[in-house]
Amino acid sequence: MQKDDTSSSGCRAAKRTRIGIHGGDDDPPLDLLSLYQSDIGDRILSYASSVDLCTLDKLSKQFKILTTNQWKVVTKERFGMNNGKDGWRVGISFLRPPLLANMSDENIYRKRGKRVATNESYVMTVGHYIRGIEVFDTSELRYIQNLTTSIGHNWTITICGRIGSEIIVTSNGEYVCAQRGNEVQRWSHNTQALNGLKSIGCETHLIIPYDDRIQIYEVNHEVGLGNSSTELLSLRKDIRVEEGRRKLNGRREVNVAWGPPPDKTHFIIGYPHQICVWKFDAATHSISLMNTITVNEFEVRGVALAEDYIAASVIGNYYTGRKAHIWNRKTGEKMVYADEDSLYEDHLSIYRPCLFCYGHILVSTSKRKSILCVWNMKTGRLIQRYDILPRDEYGRPQSVENSDAVYLDHFNAFLCLTSSLGLTDEMIVLVSFPSNKRQSDMATTIIRRETRSSESDIPIEQSNKV
Repeated sequence: MQKDDTSSSGCRAAKRTRIGIHGGDDDPPLDLLSLYQSDIGDRILSYASSVDLCTLDKLSKQFKILTTNQWKVVTKERFGMNNGKDGWRVGISFLRPPLLANMSDENIYRKRGKRVATNESYVMTVGHYIRGIEVFDTSELRYIQNLTTSIGHNWTITICGRIGSEIIVTSNGEYVCAQRGNEVQRWSHNTQALNGLKSIGCETHLIIPYDDRIQIYEVNHEVGLGNSSTELLSLRKDIRVEEGRRKLNGRREVNVAWGPPPDKTHFIIGYPHQICVWKFDAATHSISLMNTITVNEFEVRGVALAEDYIAASVIGNYYTGRKAHIWNRKTGEKMVYADEDSLYEDHLSIYRPCLFCYGHILVSTSKRKSILCVWNMKTGRLIQRYDILPRDEYGRPQSVENSDAVYLDHFNAFLCLTSSLGLTDEMIVLVSFPSNKRQSDMATTIIRRETRSSESDIPIEQSNKV
């Protein structure tokens, strides 16, 4: 049976007409041209005109818009996230048991990290018991090398600068060291920092808060390109702040963290009895105070900044212990106070809650149990708790101390550094919450690799012992 001319003309019209009737490069790749070039397109266009298909496409787009808006509403309501269906997948992933990989079997000397930092290319760990910096690639978490530093033992680590020309900043009780390749910059700090100076970095700056000061350094990208006289980091502002003047037992221990990723315009500082949220202007190297919360009855040990919340890990007396308190970020009003039905549940001791904040979700580790906890900051409820190490012979969580952790965005995972009580050996554990197949495959590959390594009969040599 031969097609009539009107049908053929409809086909030609369809070839010239895109489904993206509203125009623009944001239209989906499925258009009338693609449909026409397919076998099914020939059959459909034998019965329907291009006008009919364009009308159908309008209805399809309206349905997609409606569906997208619905995903945004339900995701915002349940998880506090603004990215619709993608955010829903991430939120749901935290409700499923994670994929776990113990990274400590292949090389014993990798079990010496106390602090960890990461960017898109590398994961780096330092600690009291190793000299230098252990470097891993971010994509597969394979060990690359040990970088030596001019200050020996390093107690904190931060990465700043551009990807591919990173500056690694470490510190101990006496010095701060910045290095990129063979270029090294070192200076002493005039403060009692028993565990080194904590800092945060981005592509253009490094921020170091200590005592009653906040120092802002600018990254010099020209260093290493024949300009050997230029410092890696140039001090642009040395700001005295009243919020950090109050001591605690002669100490002013300071914790600092950026706001929720990828935001690098706000950061939070936790002093012993105050929490401050600052706005950072990279163009002018300046900061402005946005919010201050006074915590007289507790000592602040860790802080986290979410889009709508401020979270803090605090330590009080025997009865209050290490708990997490939540405030409204805009008003500073206390939203959640630990009670027997929420943050006190099962006597979990919260330690370093500044692992990751995403919408309503706060992920934290416990102080002396191999447990990772997922909280709802809006209600203060414990959503889930997961053992990140096998339980002991009596079925109890292992007695380990969680020393640090970082969030790996491409895995939707946490890399946790833990150590057995009373021992110097640390373990590196990947805790992955895959929200798609790609993330699941990446985590599964690492798990299989580490499992084969642990089951191997090849003796493992303890190296780099100090």
